[in-house]
Parts: sequence; C-alpha cells; structure tokens
Amino acid sequence: MSIDSSRFFSAASRVRHQLQQENEINIAKQLRHSLNVARLHEVLEDDRCLYLITELCTGGELGHRIKKGRYSERDAAHIIRDILQLLAQSHVQNVILRDVKPENLLFLNESEGSPLKAIDFGIARRCASNQYLSERCGSPVYVAPEVLQKRYSLPADVWSAGIIAYMLLTGRLPWKGEAGISVSQLYDGGEGGAFSRRDAFKALMFDELDFESHPWELISAGGRDLVQRMLQKDPAQRITAKAALKHRWLQSEGQGAAPDRPFEDTIVQRLQQFGMYGKVKQAALKQLVASLPSDSEVVQQFRDVFESGEQASQGSVSYNSLLQVLLGKGFCLTETEGHHLISLLDADGGGSVDEHEWMAATLDWQKVQESDEWSQWVERLLQAVASDASGCMEITDLKQVLLSAQCPRESDSEEDTSLQELAGTDQRVSVEDFKSMLVNDSSEDDLTMFDSRLDKRSTHNSNGS
Repeated sequence: MSIDSSRFFSAASRVRHQLQQENEINIAKQLRHSLNVARLHEVLEDDRCLYLITELCTGGELGHRIKKGRYSERDAAHIIRDILQLLAQSHVQNVILRDVKPENLLFLNESEGSPLKAIDFGIARRCASNQYLSERCGSPVYVAPEVLQKRYSLPADVWSAGIIAYMLLTGRLPWKGEAGISVSQLYDGGEGGAFSRRDAFKALMFDELDFESHPWELISAGGRDLVQRMLQKDPAQRITAKAALKHRWLQSEGQGAAPDRPFEDTIVQRLQQFGMYGKVKQAALKQLVASLPSDSEVVQQFRDVFESGEQASQGSVSYNSLLQVLLGKGFCLTETEGHHLISLLDADGGGSVDEHEWMAATLDWQKVQESDEWSQWVERLLQAVASDASGCMEITDLKQVLLSAQCPRESDSEEDTSLQELAGTDQRVSVEDFKSMLVNDSSEDDLTMFDSRLDKRSTHNSNGS
C-alpha cells in the first residue's frame, strides 16, 4: 500500500499527515503478533510516497462475499469470531480501531475456510478503557451512536462488529424505520451506495433494530442474543469483545474455551499471546524457565512438543522444523505466519529456538505462579539488578540485565509500555511491582482472544507471503 503525501499544501497539514502515518505504522507494529492482522513487514519511503509492505492477502474483501448473500450460522460464527478476536486483542492493548468495516477485512486466500486479516489502521488510536474520545470518524453505516454524540471509547468497535454480524446472518442492515430501510436498500454491501449520510445517521440515532423479519425466524436464539448484545445502543450495556468470545453461540459453533482443550490445541494461541507481552516480560520469562524443576509435570508436557522437532537433541530447533511440527499437529498456518510466530521466541535472532525460549512462550505460567517457590525464583532472577533500600530498581539497570542477550531488532526501538507504566515519572520499579507485571492477569491470559488455527480448513494449502 502506498500513501501519497505530495498533495498536502500547507506545512501544518503535512505535519498532521505525517503524525497520522506514524500512528498507523506504530499501531500496526503493536498488533504484529496477531494472526488476525495483515502483518506489516516493512516501511519504505521516497520523495513522493510512503510504502507499507504488508502480508499478501489474496481472498478479497469481506464486503465482496457479503454481497453474495447471507452466511450459514456456522460460517458466520467463524467470521464473527475472527473479528471479535481482533477487537479483544486490540482493546486489551488499549487500541481502538474506529473503522471496523468489511472493506478493512481481507481473506488470506480464496478458500471458504480462509481466516480474516485486518488492514488500514489510519484512524486507530490508543485509548484506555476509562478514556473517551470526541472526534467523529468512521464509516456512516458502521459507526456507533455514541461516536455521533462525540463521547465514545472501546465499545464503539463492538457496535461496528455487531453491524457486520447482523449483515452476515441476514444479508441486510438492521434498521426498520423509513430512513434505515432506504439506506439498506441503497447500500450495496461493501462499497457504499448512493444513500444519504443524513438518513444513515437518522436511522442510527432513532430507528429501532429489526430482529423480527425474515430470516430471524430461521436463526438460533444464541445467534440472535449475541448480535443483540453487540448492538446495544447504550455502550455501558454493550457486551465487550472478550465477553462476546465466550458467548454460548460462538462456543457451540466451533472453537471452544481454551481451558477446556488439551495443551497441544492451544500452542498457536500461546505463541500469539507471548508476542503481545513487552520485551522485558518476554526476557524475564525466558530466564525464569531455567529455575523451574526440569522433572515437573507442568514442564514436561510442554517440552515434549519441542523435542519432537529435528535437532532438538542439539539444544535448538530451526523455524522450519518447528513449523513442520505445528503443521503435523493439525495447525493451519502459512509459512510466513509460522515463521513470524516462531521468530517472536528467538531472542538472539539466530534463526533457531532453544528449549528455554520455547517453554517461556508455551508454559502455563498461571500454574507455575501458584508454586510456593515463585517469589524465590523471581528474586533470584533480579539478584543481578541493583536496588535501593526500598527495593526499587532503575529501569535502565533492569533492561540491561534482562535484555543483554537479545539481538537488537527493529521492534526493539518501541517502548515497553507495561514497564513504563509501572515505573512512572521516576523511572524506577519496585521488586513487588515487577512480580505483578509477570503475573498473567485474567484479561491478558485469556487464550480465547487468539485464533487457534485448528478450525481453518484450507489455510495450510496456501503459501501466501
């Protein structure tokens, strides 16, 4: 994708455009661990344009498929889950997308079971759950009511996803008032029609939603309930993306809750989750692995998968070898996706993964942290970091000790926001606060946010770049 900046006339507008470009690139990098995002590979620039080199998606826009008619509930559930996983991962990292629509969702390939990939983060912003934005933006058909009222937060994305869910199940827009029916008739399902923006906003603010007309009598009570929860006009009453992923309808239509599945079924989810952690947390977990008893049951089941790779006996396994292990266990990944996920584990950039790196990403750290020795292991890790009488450590000292073995990479220039938030203005972190950062909280450790890639029927037949 290229962005032409030569048409901006004033210096002020050029600065604003540059800041928007930087924001889009930074958010794309922040979400790069996710299989629900078209990964940003590289950014190039010449005198006229900025070029964003992204993962190749050949299956076309979701909007083009919606135009062909409504989906079966099972197929709709797969797509809705993909979208909600994207939102849950974004929201837990304090990112609001603000432009969730079919045009910004591409299929990885042309197969019926292809996963979705999100693109275009041009108007996405960082936004905490207790923060509100006021800028009106987004696409008229998908924008949430509170956006027009200029006070909105993360739930606005869920409304947009709810409109898409309604369209997948019914083949039309949800309003039943005169304005809404007019917009729905003119809208062409993905590229915008000659409808009136005023009618669209009028329908959004005043029309009732139609859950009675055909084909709702053919749709299950669970499907209806989830869409209704996503389209609550009061954002305080609207279901969150994370909660929606646990809705009974999505659980019954495919991928169940992660805790109900064996470890091997969650490996790809765990790799994505590890990629979401900050660099310091990743490095700390890798070093903590060395402190764990090698004969414990919780360690052995995670080691078994690693040891099935070629050359594991030599202490490390190549990307290709690990990818073949994953494919052999039924995971549907392209070569590019697999190599990227595995590269997140490779601290020194050597092109292979050792046992400690693998286990740091795949261990069930909640179980590990329940051990009576957990505090001792963490304190032993931090012995090399100088601390004052109050038990506080300088961030620079902490990073030097934990990151010294890592290969500098382009992503290392990004702020480790979790550590910065802990440190505050004095750039110091207490030992207890550092322990709390390592503990997986319920929002971060919810594997349902990540695509398992066990239920994608045809992805592995594509070698998309």
